[in-house]
Amino acid sequence: MLLFLLSLTGIPPTAGFAAKFVVIMSAVRADYIALAVLAVVCSVVSAFVYLRVAVLMYMKEPPESSTAKLGYTERSSSLISQIASNGFCQVST
Repeated sequence: MLLFLLSLTGIPPTAGFAAKFVVIMSAVRADYIALAVLAVVCSVVSAFVYLRVAVLMYMKEPPESSTAKLGYTERSSSLISQIASNGFCQVST
C-alpha cells in the first residue's frame, strides 16, 4: 500500500513520477507554463494528502475499538452491490 501511495505522490523511483514528469515536460514544451505550474502545485497538495494517509496507516496506533458497526443503510447497499455484481459478472460458456 505504501508503494502505491508513493507512486501516486510522484516520488522519483516510481512510475507515478515518470508519468507526472512526462506530462509536465510536455506542457512546458508546448508553452503551457501556467498548466505546468498548476500541475506541480496539485502534485504538492496530493503529496500532502497521500503521505498523511501513509502516516496514519503505519505510524499511528489504531483506536481501542477498531470494530466497524454498520447500519441498515450500509448493510443493504452492500448486499445490493454484491447481488448486482454476481448477476452481471457471470461468465458465459
